[in-house]
Amino acid sequence: MSRFLIFGMALCAVSCSSCDSGGDAPLAEIRFASDRTAFENEANSLFSFEVRLDAASTEPVEVSYEVNGLTAEADEDFTANSGTLRFEPGETSLPIHVAVTIDQYLEPDEQFEVVLSNPVNGYLKDQVQVAIGTIRNDDSTVPLASGGYDAP
Repeated sequence: MSRFLIFGMALCAVSCSSCDSGGDAPLAEIRFASDRTAFENEANSLFSFEVRLDAASTEPVEVSYEVNGLTAEADEDFTANSGTLRFEPGETSLPIHVAVTIDQYLEPDEQFEVVLSNPVNGYLKDQVQVAIGTIRNDDSTVPLASGGYDAP
C-alpha cells in the first residue's frame, strides 16, 4: 500500500507541475510566411517577406536577418541589407523589405535569400529559417550599345 501511495504522489507531482501557471511561458516559433516570386517591374520593386510568430509573446522577441545573393547579384539586382526584427509583446507579424533593381536587361530569373538567425525569446526550427526571393525577368529585348550593332 505504501508503494502505491508513493507512486501515486509522484505521479500527482509530475502531473501538477505542468499545470503551474507561474512558470516560464513557452517560446514562440519564428518563421517566414512564404517565399516571394514576382516579375521585375515598377509594381514589384519592393519584395516583402512576412515573418511570423506562432503565438503572441509577453516578452519582446528579436531575430536577426540577412539578405544574400544566390543567382541574383547584391547591389546589382537587389539591395543587400541586414538587421534585427523586434516583435513587441503581442505582435505576431513583421515584414522584411528588399528593394529590387529594375533594369531592361534580358536575363534569366534570379534568386536571393533572406536568412533568419540569432533568436532572442523565441526559436527557429532547425536553428535557421530561409526564404527565397525569385525575380522573374519580364524584359523582352536585349539592349544594344549606343553605337548599334554590326551584323556579320
